[in-house]
Amino acid sequence: MLNSRGMDIPVSFAFIHKTDWKIDAKTGKPRRVSPINKNEYFRRLARQCVDNKTGFRYVLCDAWQPSRGSPLSRI
Repeated sequence: MLNSRGMDIPVSFAFIHKTDWKIDAKTGKPRRVSPINKNEYFRRLARQCVDNKTGFRYVLCDAWQPSRGSPLSRI
């Protein structure tokens, strides 16, 4: 969200396409999964903001799961 003149404006969004099937290890039932993980979606959204020259000083996330490949390190 970009806050400008007291308004919050979404700068990017992505629909999650769950096109692949995977068998759940616990239940044994098939479930749909996305071929692109959450970190990659995040990287793409952040890259789009950089490419669009959207000025920002920080990125605020509502949830963070540390991983070896930090999403912001690959922008």
